[in-house]
Amino acid sequence: MASPENYNYLKKSAAAAGVFLAVFLIILKFIAFLKTDSLAIFSSLADSVTDLLASMISFIAVYFSTKPASRSHRYGYGKSEALSAFLQAVFVGASGFFVIIDGIKRLIHPIQIEQTGMGIAVMLFSIFATFLLVIYQTYVARKTQSLAIKADTAHYTVDFLTNSMVIVSLILVHFFGFIYFDVIAALFISAYLLYNAY
Repeated sequence: MASPENYNYLKKSAAAAGVFLAVFLIILKFIAFLKTDSLAIFSSLADSVTDLLASMISFIAVYFSTKPASRSHRYGYGKSEALSAFLQAVFVGASGFFVIIDGIKRLIHPIQIEQTGMGIAVMLFSIFATFLLVIYQTYVARKTQSLAIKADTAHYTVDFLTNSMVIVSLILVHFFGFIYFDVIAALFISAYLLYNAY
């Protein structure tokens, strides 16, 4: 049976992996958005920004939850993980709401999407990297029963699904020129984000 120290290390490494992946994907998606002007990529970028904030909160929560009990916290700091899960839901909901507003604007004033090939490549990489992270975090969450890591895994699982939707959107725009599907995909992603936040 693993020691508490091993569990703590697993939780910290899983939380840190979420932070590093979010930073990397933000950079990639920001470049892809500048090149393509795709709202679906922008919605995924906004989601990655909230992922970074949420993963940072998870990391801080895990850090505190692994601290031993003290005079001021006789039962330890375990509740910090529940608080982090709540804050993650707030961030995810806010990003979904923000993208819905932008999506409605683009339905009224459509924007032509450029360089969809680059966007598809970036999103394929995002899916692969997110898939690897979800596998690792799922393993850690099962081993440690960490609420913070479970919440982190949940929103990265949503990322995996939303990134897949973005790729479908870009492919349809690229081959059929149906620019409204980009907006439809973004609105669908936003609705899904709001549902998961709830």
